[in-house]
Amino acid sequence: MSLRVQKKRLLPLFFMINSIVATVSQQLNCLEKAHKATAQKLAKIIYNMLKNKTEYKDPGETKYLEEYRSRNLKNLQRKAAFFGMKLVEAE
Repeated sequence: MSLRVQKKRLLPLFFMINSIVATVSQQLNCLEKAHKATAQKLAKIIYNMLKNKTEYKDPGETKYLEEYRSRNLKNLQRKAAFFGMKLVEAE
């Protein structure tokens, strides 16, 4: 088999492997950002506990759900305003 034929056979394989490596690299980058954000949040909590000499008070799941809902609502309102629409509560 000549070198040219082997090159043509391997080229699609090379592009497939390159695509897989790029995808995995992107996912790892997102994980790295998530780890840094979590570490920073924990560091802030621990710093404030040590500085103020207080115990940790868990805000609970409902607080996180309320914040999540308000962020989503604000985002939807912004998107609706971009298209000249307005959000109205369901009756």
